[in-house]
Amino acid sequence: MSINKIVYVAILKLNGYGIVDLVERADCIRGLDAFEVLTNEAENDDFGEGVYEVLLMREVFDERGNLIKCRQVKRSVIDRGDEL
Repeated sequence: MSINKIVYVAILKLNGYGIVDLVERADCIRGLDAFEVLTNEAENDDFGEGVYEVLLMREVFDERGNLIKCRQVKRSVIDRGDEL
């Protein structure tokens, strides 16, 4: 089985709401850039208060477009709750 495509996916999740932003990139460098952009969105409270999880995933697809492997590359958790 030959590998047809590798995609880096940066995901921003807000606990209790699910995915609030997602960016796909074709290479690791741009994937890392997207991860940083989504991390900044979480830190800047762009979607309101809550606990954010930012993930960078590496997804490998076969020649038919089927996902054959997925691996977490990077993860960050940011708590943007009430600060008293």
